[in-house]
Amino acid sequence: MKPGKISESVLKRSILKQLKLNREKVLAGPEKGQDFAAIKMQEEVCVFSMDPVIGSPEEVGIRAVHVAVNNLVVAGAEPLGILNTILLPEEYKEKHLKQLMKDINQVCQNLNIQILGGHTETTRAVNQAVVTVTGVGRMTKLPVMTSNAKPEQDIVMVKYAAMEGTALIAREKEAQLRTRYSQNFIQNAKDLLNEISILEEASIARDYGVSAMHDARNGGIYGALWELASAADVGILVDLDKIPVRQETVEICEFYDLNPYKLLSGGSLLIVSARGYDLAEMLKAAGLPAVVIGKTTKEQNKKIIREGEAGFLEPPKSDDLYKVL
Repeated sequence: MKPGKISESVLKRSILKQLKLNREKVLAGPEKGQDFAAIKMQEEVCVFSMDPVIGSPEEVGIRAVHVAVNNLVVAGAEPLGILNTILLPEEYKEKHLKQLMKDINQVCQNLNIQILGGHTETTRAVNQAVVTVTGVGRMTKLPVMTSNAKPEQDIVMVKYAAMEGTALIAREKEAQLRTRYSQNFIQNAKDLLNEISILEEASIARDYGVSAMHDARNGGIYGALWELASAADVGILVDLDKIPVRQETVEICEFYDLNPYKLLSGGSLLIVSARGYDLAEMLKAAGLPAVVIGKTTKEQNKKIIREGEAGFLEPPKSDDLYKVL
């Protein structure tokens, strides 16, 4: 199989098809386009998420915590804490582990969540740091399900496409990029990693009342749009020119011949709402870039409009990040 997230067809055929047991108290379990689980516990709902992140000690801990927490908040949950499993290559030093844990702890403090425990080891099975974070949250209402998106509703996008991918490339390929770009430009791209939390925007959307939320990561904005539509069995009609992209992303994608709409997009949030324009204004009033990029449709077609011409969205493939890193 190709590196990266498995395809939707493989997910259905080799994973979801094997799962048979359905407990009554499980409100949300393994589903396409959904990155959390929810269990009814008396008066509250416990929400869980889990994701592995691979990378260098300087950034993998930061990303891992945000990924897990982002998956909780799109459900409408309040994040409480995390458990983490850290796998390090044998050649890593204690200083690498210390830096990684320092970053994890700092992000948790910033988000007001608790490190609940975990496991750490060195192993020959990996050649990069692998951090798997399990997020734990709570809520009193039913979770916001990706499958709840309805036809003829607005699709709101918060922040910018390919933020996480842009930051990672700038950090890992700084020497190459300096042959064309200024240090200030590269630093701005690297700093995008500090903007990948969607806790504030998801909290505003939850209180506003929305049909569905989905954070964009692997496969980029195109992948997230596909998963959102597929999970809800709706079509989409999206104006490509309305999808916000930072100039740093445009330049770096041109440098490496990448598609910014297929590049790792942690920090971008898609929201489906019957009153998307009002929600976008509310988010902007809170200092969060937001725009309506399209709508859901009754048809099953997933259409992208570019310069007035309609094309069809393809199922997500390997993230463009793998072409570079």
